[in-house]
Amino acid sequence: MVLVTPVHAQGVRKQAVLLKVVIRMSVSTAPLESRAEALFVSCLQPSEHPTAAQVAAAIEGSMRARGECGCAEALAAEFGDHPETAAARMRWALAVVAGDVLVPSAA
Repeated sequence: MVLVTPVHAQGVRKQAVLLKVVIRMSVSTAPLESRAEALFVSCLQPSEHPTAAQVAAAIEGSMRARGECGCAEALAAEFGDHPETAAARMRWALAVVAGDVLVPSAA
């Protein structure tokens, strides 16, 4: 049994907050291509007409779950397995991340 003291719990919360800040910073400063790869491997679909917040959450979630290298690996696998659909999805992801596609803000 692990005894968690209030001081320990506070330290854990601080670490969790710091981890979230580091993830957000790494996502926002990641190269455009890395953000597009993360969006590509997310579950978000162009047909859903995602908001900017949904796009940001999808990129952050993919980067947190897979890391930059993992996103690139999953992207490569999709191009190998489904080249006919992967190219169109990557064009969409690049356009969204580059700001070439208008993404609605949350209402």
